[in-house]
Amino acid sequence: SNKPLITVITSTLNAAKHLPAAIQSIREQNYQNIEYIIIDGASSDGTLDILRANEDVIDYWVSEPDKGIYDAWNKGVKLSRGDWVAFLGADDIYLEGAMQAYVALINSCSDESLQFVSSQVNLTSGSKVVGSIGQSWDWRVFRKYMNVAHVGSLHHKSLFVKFGLFDVTYKICGDYEFLLRPRANLSTIYLNST
Repeated sequence: SNKPLITVITSTLNAAKHLPAAIQSIREQNYQNIEYIIIDGASSDGTLDILRANEDVIDYWVSEPDKGIYDAWNKGVKLSRGDWVAFLGADDIYLEGAMQAYVALINSCSDESLQFVSSQVNLTSGSKVVGSIGQSWDWRVFRKYMNVAHVGSLHHKSLFVKFGLFDVTYKICGDYEFLLRPRANLSTIYLNST
């Protein structure tokens, strides 16, 4: 129970340039109880060769047309077996030890109804950190604008059971709309580390 299964979902479309770094960041995590799912939108740029070459770290992947990122994420959520679900962009990476830090925070929380974990995320240009985003979740702020970094967050599977999947009619901000559904009742914790 102190080593929950974390499902990480990456959606891709012609992401061959950046995807290897995202996959490598999963490979380098020192937390071993990770399920990695990649949902590809029928890429034509060599992405499939990368997926085949990394099947030792990818638990499931598929390449087929979809209706955008939220459709791809929904496919991943439906396939996930994890206690917690995270969404890693094809051009994003996790820092070494990130999953271990999330799990340590979850295990330290006494709130058994915990639904959402957020953290700070570094913004980079090449290898240089140029800033960071992400604040602790606060409904008074969040109802006005999204102040959490989605890529630096984990969602308990109970959120999807209770509130459904992402609305595929959104091209952007579907992650924000999803987290608006629980309103002030979202039970959260914040990892104050970059």
